[in-house]
Amino acid sequence: MNYVIKDHQGSMYATVTGNTVERYSFDAWGRRRNPQTLSYDNVTTSFDRGYTMHEHYDDFGLINMNGRLYDPLVARMLSPDIVIQDEQNSQAYNRYSYCLNNPLRYTDPSGYIVRDRYNILNWSSTMYYDVDLNRNNGSSFNTDLSEGIYSPIYDVNGNFLGTTKEGFTGDVLVYTGNDNIDFSSLTENEALEYPDMFEYDEVRNLLTGNAKSNIWTSIVSQLEGAQIYDEKFSLSSINDSKIGFNANINEANWATSPKSGKIVGSDLYNKSYETTVENIQSSVIVHEWYSHLKKGNNDLLKSHRLAYKNVINFKPLWNKTTDNYKKFNLKNLQRYTQDETGRSIVDKPYRRLYKLYCE
Repeated sequence: MNYVIKDHQGSMYATVTGNTVERYSFDAWGRRRNPQTLSYDNVTTSFDRGYTMHEHYDDFGLINMNGRLYDPLVARMLSPDIVIQDEQNSQAYNRYSYCLNNPLRYTDPSGYIVRDRYNILNWSSTMYYDVDLNRNNGSSFNTDLSEGIYSPIYDVNGNFLGTTKEGFTGDVLVYTGNDNIDFSSLTENEALEYPDMFEYDEVRNLLTGNAKSNIWTSIVSQLEGAQIYDEKFSLSSINDSKIGFNANINEANWATSPKSGKIVGSDLYNKSYETTVENIQSSVIVHEWYSHLKKGNNDLLKSHRLAYKNVINFKPLWNKTTDNYKKFNLKNLQRYTQDETGRSIVDKPYRRLYKLYCE
């Protein structure tokens, strides 16, 4: 058993195993150095984690920051950022820079978006989410965009009633009662103690198609204006500005019509994965809206597999989806890879994930 001690930025400062203490040190930009001499010679380590608890590729001198690889020697990412993090900050337009060129103040948990330990940034222009509901972003140690298990709550008609006290993410709840309850004062567990409160998947068969449509639309609307790769999401770009319900979709969970701009669901996804905010947002926005509607990935062009790659690579949502959702997408990536390319295994960057969730 190894106990990890971190510094103020979440980097490994030391590990303790019994009476053995191994210390670590990093320069301002994350390069490993000798903790005794602060030189870059004779650096040893027992772990591949280190700077802000990211994974180090020590043989190559690189750090894996999830979304992108980072070179601490030149203090630059190896690929451009997909997000202009703060349009009022000139440093944000250098898409290869690390943490707005201010590594002592910021960290980069996702590889795309910096986090300020003291919450000084204007998050409404920096985060993927509309953070008026998620302004408690926590410390730089956490790699998610927000912490905890939070839940939006709807009535049986799909009308949004509010959230549990922490914000809008996680499980989707349905309240079937008539009492006027201040849900914002409750945690998810406290809300589920009410006899008329249920998780969506428990009462899905009692909801009308219109109610489901309302709930899905509300969930995806929370990412209005979010940067999805090179596109900015807008609900108005979808026909009728809503996610429709169509019980006749038999071969897919969701369907997109590029000509009409419609996106509809059949609610059959429950056979594969749970109803959570991130599962729905990832499927509807990244897979259907971005990949099919905006980029035209489809079966006829033999590019449907790219939609599953987009879902997997969009880490702000992917990292918060459920294991069943990950398994569903990886299995479909393998299926469409075989159908469209003839290869029976997924491409190399996805094999570790496929083995983890599907084998």
